Amino acid sequence: MLRVGGVRTGRFLSPHLINRWDGITINNKTVDEALFRDVEKSFLEQNKKLDIRATPFEILTATAFQVFAKEKVQIAIIECGMGGLLDATNVLQDPLCTVITHIALDHVKILGPDIGSIAKQKAGIAKSGCPMVVAGDNTESCIHSIGQTVSELDVKIEVSPTPVSRSQTSGRWEFKTNSHSNELSDPLIDLGIDSKSLSRTEAENMALALRAMEVAISSGKGVNIKPLMQMQSRPEKGLAQEFPKLNNPREYAPAMSKSDARLPARYQSVSVEHLTGRKAPIIIDGAHNENSWIELRDRIEAEDWYKGLTQIATPEKNPIPITWIMATGAEKGKARRMIRVLTRPGDHVFATQYGPVEGMPQAIPASASKIEKSFKRAYENDKRGCFPPSYSQDNMNEVRQDSSSSSESEGSSSETTSPSSNSASSPKHEAPFRRRRVINTAKDVAKALWQACKTASYLAGASEVLDEGSSQRISPQSLQPSTFLEESPIIVTGSLYLCADVLRIIEQARDDPSTFSQLFNDESGVEETDLERHKCRQRT
Repeated sequence: MLRVGGVRTGRFLSPHLINRWDGITINNKTVDEALFRDVEKSFLEQNKKLDIRATPFEILTATAFQVFAKEKVQIAIIECGMGGLLDATNVLQDPLCTVITHIALDHVKILGPDIGSIAKQKAGIAKSGCPMVVAGDNTESCIHSIGQTVSELDVKIEVSPTPVSRSQTSGRWEFKTNSHSNELSDPLIDLGIDSKSLSRTEAENMALALRAMEVAISSGKGVNIKPLMQMQSRPEKGLAQEFPKLNNPREYAPAMSKSDARLPARYQSVSVEHLTGRKAPIIIDGAHNENSWIELRDRIEAEDWYKGLTQIATPEKNPIPITWIMATGAEKGKARRMIRVLTRPGDHVFATQYGPVEGMPQAIPASASKIEKSFKRAYENDKRGCFPPSYSQDNMNEVRQDSSSSSESEGSSSETTSPSSNSASSPKHEAPFRRRRVINTAKDVAKALWQACKTASYLAGASEVLDEGSSQRISPQSLQPSTFLEESPIIVTGSLYLCADVLRIIEQARDDPSTFSQLFNDESGVEETDLERHKCRQRT
């Protein structure tokens, strides 16, 4: 939106995806590598000479800010690395606006054990006299905690509209715009944005971004392009006077719907045909905590291809399996919760682990074998192919409670929790046929990708669907083309670092396919640990 409004715009996101400098962009283009390295080198030299002992992220943050200053960026969008109060990005003294998105349980060892503790850390970015916008889908207690934290500062808190449900007539999202009223409206359609094709998360983020723009413009603050970390008096002209296009939201708001407004590895559709021969694209999503896994599952089940494939059975019975490539961090219980939220009977999981992350030594992956053990532990009592709890936005709090109350270690022999033995809050769903999940471990990401493509092709051709109305079995080939995928879906998730590894492999293979041909023909890197290879037939 800022770019459409004529603003020279910088953006700093973390973690980086493939290269350390790709999280720093100017007008949506990655900064020049030579410029990045030159600025970074100067900070590294100062760090050593003055014995500052800055962390890699602190060096990266300082580099980003100096690059923006050198390139005369007018407004920069800065994402906190972790939390807010103690984050390196919080050296900024006079922002136009601060924004807090949806708060979920994550990094609990550092930020705190519950949502309230994490909210206080996030609210640490507040600055006196600077307006703050908070995502409306946060709980009332969370927003209250933020308000208490900033109560001694001169901070006006605005809450963004929240998408509640889709209109039965138009299919567009209807938003709750006032916490004290149940009245629903669609603020996006008034600005020329049709929310019919948006996921709940996309609609929420758009509403949040729009409210942040409105607040920043109405604050009357102008642009100061002097060094970002120095306190400077602002020019008298506000944003609307400096950039007249920002006076008309209908002119800049639709820019959010453009393809270049989407970030890589966030539900990104990627072709791997040049790599594996698979014609259908794979989906790459860096979901890495319960909240994002729930959103990912909801988004999958809202897809036309998923609803088409499941039209002769309910989505919970999922007749067409999904092939997952999963890796995650080493935090206790994380792998088990990821598998329980995302997988369904008949799904095929390839567990792997991402490689070292440059500049981020704290990014420690769970081993593939640990994910395998978590998988078996999560479903050890699941003898009949019963389904995991039906996680949705409505019972998200139950998931959070489950994750925060988990005290056993991931490989503990005393742990017997499973979907089929949960209490009434986690209902058991019986499948009309037996379908077991299959777990594989892969020694590296490339092998996992190759074998997943082979498995997905097999599952699409060999799976049979049980028609609930009779005992007749229906093969996917007999369905209409609009309801059948030539190859069953492949989804890469669990960590942004895993997504980065996959994207790096895809790009390297595009440059030099011979690099990976021998690797992919060698199947020794994949170990089958449950059922005979690729056999995932349903049984009555």
